[in-house]
Amino acid sequence: MGTDFTQKESIMFGKLTKTATILAAIVFALAALTAGCTPKNAIHTLDDGTMSIRGKAREIDRAAGTFVVKHPGGTKVKITLTPETRFKGLGSAREIKKFLPLQVIYRIEGDRNLAIRVEAIPEGSC
Repeated sequence: MGTDFTQKESIMFGKLTKTATILAAIVFALAALTAGCTPKNAIHTLDDGTMSIRGKAREIDRAAGTFVVKHPGGTKVKITLTPETRFKGLGSAREIKKFLPLQVIYRIEGDRNLAIRVEAIPEGSC
């Protein structure tokens, strides 16, 4: 007792399979892009009292030594670089480019968020 598909049914099944495959690929790609940077808990307080945010660099002001990190969930933090700021995966502040994925460890001092460490993270991390 075999299953015989008509030509029309075979074409429809092929289109359905192709559509399902494309949708699965889109869902997988979106999940991969947001892995490690979920909208919940954009800012974390670390054990030593410093703060951490992962996101993409935006609004870079080289003269002022500031840039904004925007988390995928929409949270934005303006970061101020200092002479003590350390860099990982970057040679210096000059390598910070718009949309570069970063993790920034910073401390709050008055109304400024002073960068302790700025780390370039893999593309697709945020």
